Amino acid sequence: MDDYKQDLFIDQYKLDNELIKQPQLFMKWALDYAEASIKREEARNKLELIKAKVEHEVRSSSDNKKKVTEASISASVIKSPKVQLYKNRYFK
Repeated sequence: MDDYKQDLFIDQYKLDNELIKQPQLFMKWALDYAEASIKREEARNKLELIKAKVEHEVRSSSDNKKKVTEASISASVIKSPKVQLYKNRYFK
């Protein structure tokens, strides 16, 4: 995590070296950001898929005698351990 702090430091006494180093650092961090964005989107998509599967399971498992409300389905999805696991992965 401290890599970025080191990369932000510019040695004013070696500006010729810093001039060469800065574009490379920019590219490194731009690629890291792009990769992290892709991973975030993949995690978000997986979370949405898991939520949909859990919601389907809740709807399928409820018997027709007992009326299931949207609020109770939503609460079941939120409480699901699978959903919690993938939500934590998404936030990381």
